[in-house]
Amino acid sequence: MNLSVTGHHLVVTPGLLEYVMSRLNRLKSRLEDSTRVVVRFAGKRKNGWAQSIHISINLPGKVIVIREFLRREIGDFYTSVNKAVGMLAEKLDRHAHTQDKTHRSARTVVRSNKYTAAAV
Repeated sequence: MNLSVTGHHLVVTPGLLEYVMSRLNRLKSRLEDSTRVVVRFAGKRKNGWAQSIHISINLPGKVIVIREFLRREIGDFYTSVNKAVGMLAEKLDRHAHTQDKTHRSARTVVRSNKYTAAAV
């Protein structure tokens, strides 16, 4: 898993970086080694931007994006990271389930019957 953590109009502290890495390491078993994960923290600006977390994962054939905005009553990046990683885990499970269903339905079942056996 290739992890990139950046801050836009915000400084990412070493504690926050370590916390994000520990939370995303729990998802490591669901991801391949070559999967790229980008986490971006956005800070507040004068023109009305809110603080947010943007996590994107590039999977083969699909990009999963999670965006979590900080609420005023919470106001904590750590809580928002927990919520965003939880939503990401759900999306990864859903993606894996749909991949299994797609591959299962694509398989062809070869059945032998008495007519094909007699012709050979």
